[in-house]
Amino acid sequence: MLFRSHMSNDPALASANHHLTLFALAVLLRGERSGLWKLEKAGWEGTEGQFKLQLGTRTMRIFVLSGSGRASARLALAGFIDLVDDPNVVVIYPDHHAPPKARRSPTGGRSTQPTEIWFRDLVEMDYGIDKLVDVFKLDLLGTR
Repeated sequence: MLFRSHMSNDPALASANHHLTLFALAVLLRGERSGLWKLEKAGWEGTEGQFKLQLGTRTMRIFVLSGSGRASARLALAGFIDLVDDPNVVVIYPDHHAPPKARRSPTGGRSTQPTEIWFRDLVEMDYGIDKLVDVFKLDLLGTR
């Protein structure tokens, strides 16, 4: 209700991209309803993420962060995540595009860094909701 009153006071609220955050959460809920994963509550202290996602035998800590990769750097500085070795962390950026990919040498193994999902890029692919959920799952698994 508070959100609705805030929208009526500030009709430009969509320019703050809150609608993309809500849409990212809707995709997560749709995936749960479809039986692709299970969402769980996280602890109040925030170190476990805003919620947990169970995908097969793997439990991931989910952080939905406004802004660019600097937001995840702030989480790392606070000790919530490790930017080098935290494979069961997923950071979702609903309102920004992914930065250009840097050239890297092949590692030959699976990355242990947190998974980053740049939701705006997925939305702009103009898929229907079910295809978007499937692509989101591939990103969660780190296979796309």
